[in-house]
Amino acid sequence: MKQFRYYSFSFVALATACGVGCGGSGGSGGGGGPSQIAFVTDRDGNLEIYVMNPDGTGQTNLTNNAAGDEFPVWSPDGSKIAFWTDR
Repeated sequence: MKQFRYYSFSFVALATACGVGCGGSGGSGGGGGPSQIAFVTDRDGNLEIYVMNPDGTGQTNLTNNAAGDEFPVWSPDGSKIAFWTDR
């Protein structure tokens, strides 16, 4: 008999608060994707979502919560980021 484990995952859509140039077209590749990089870091003691410019400048924390936030993915139009959280 097989046993199944069920996990509860929360996905959150986050409208980026980093102002003009966060997403949409205008990326260096011209492919219409986001012009910033979304990434995860634990520099404050737990996993948080940040964005930065392709050259590494302008690092901005988008989440600030004691829960872990991971796996950021840009929406197709580059205006939002969906991510997993254990809040």
